[in-house]
Amino acid sequence: NNTTGGAQTQQALQSLQEAQRLLQQSQSANAGQTVRDLERQAGELVKQQRDLASQVQGLDSAGAQRDDRMKQIAQGKDDLKGKVGELEQGLQNQARQSLSGNQRDTARKLQEAAGTIRDQMTKEKIEYSKGAMTSGAEYSKPIESEIGPNLQAVRQKIGEAVGPSQQAQQGQGMNRAVNQARDLTRGMQTLNDQ
Repeated sequence: NNTTGGAQTQQALQSLQEAQRLLQQSQSANAGQTVRDLERQAGELVKQQRDLASQVQGLDSAGAQRDDRMKQIAQGKDDLKGKVGELEQGLQNQARQSLSGNQRDTARKLQEAAGTIRDQMTKEKIEYSKGAMTSGAEYSKPIESEIGPNLQAVRQKIGEAVGPSQQAQQGQGMNRAVNQARDLTRGMQTLNDQ
């Protein structure tokens, strides 16, 4: 009867260890995927800004459709500004998660990316560019040419966070393997002691 209880205890312990392993693996995979998602999102914003800047440059030749096109571009800029705000929030959230997961390098790079949005006043430049386009291409070109590189810098910072995030995942995998080996050794020692 004592051996049955020991076997059940061992089986319960193994089930708990497996659940813990799966949870850690899931959290690590989600963190890495989220960083890549943020990088992809930043890339889409770079493309959207490039398209909007091109449309602004074409306003001078729009003729009678100028007002309608300006409204469309203004809506596009509002959308871009909202998405930049969402990206900034996502970066801050992922940086906190990375820090709590002991991924300091990833967290620092993500914080730097969010800081770039704030420090470069990217959302404010997008808002300002809506007013500048009403004055013509020569007035809007300088601000438009700043927004794209600002967003590209954010994308680059996020890209720098992908490497440490993946390395942390690999390191966690190694730690899991070491812990499993240690648990097996303890289990074997316990069996030998009995």
